[in-house]
Amino acid sequence: MREAVRDSLRRAITASAVLTRNRVREKLSGELIQDRGGPLLDSIRFEIVEDARGMAATVWNTVSYARYLEYGTAPHEIRARSARALAFSLGRGVGLPPRRSIIPATAPIPSWAATLIEMAPAIQSRVEAGRARAIGEGG
Repeated sequence: MREAVRDSLRRAITASAVLTRNRVREKLSGELIQDRGGPLLDSIRFEIVEDARGMAATVWNTVSYARYLEYGTAPHEIRARSARALAFSLGRGVGLPPRRSIIPATAPIPSWAATLIEMAPAIQSRVEAGRARAIGEGG
C-alpha cells in the first residue's frame, strides 16, 4: 500500500506542478504582460523532489530578469562602461553617448505569487484526492 500511496501522490503533485507552470505561462503570455514566447516562457521548469520527509514540487524559471518583473524595481541609474554602451541616434547618423541613464521604477507584475494564491485550493484538492484514491486502492 505504501508504494500505491507514493505513486498516487506523485501523480497528483506532478499534475499540480504542470498546471501551475501552465497557469504562470498563461499569465505571462497575455494576462499580465505580452510575452508571446521566448526566453521568459521557455525558462519555466518544474521538478518533483522526494526525500524521507515527503514529496514536493518546485516550479521556477531560469532567466535572471524574472525577479524584476515579479517584484518590480526601484528607480536606478545605469552608468556606461564604454562611450557607446548607452548611445542612441538622433537621426542622420548623429549619435549622443550619455555617460549615464536614469531608469524609472517599474511596478511589480506578481505572476508567481498570484498564481500560487489562486491555485492553492485546487492543488490541495488534487493532492487530497490522490491520497484518498491511493488509500482506497490499497485498502
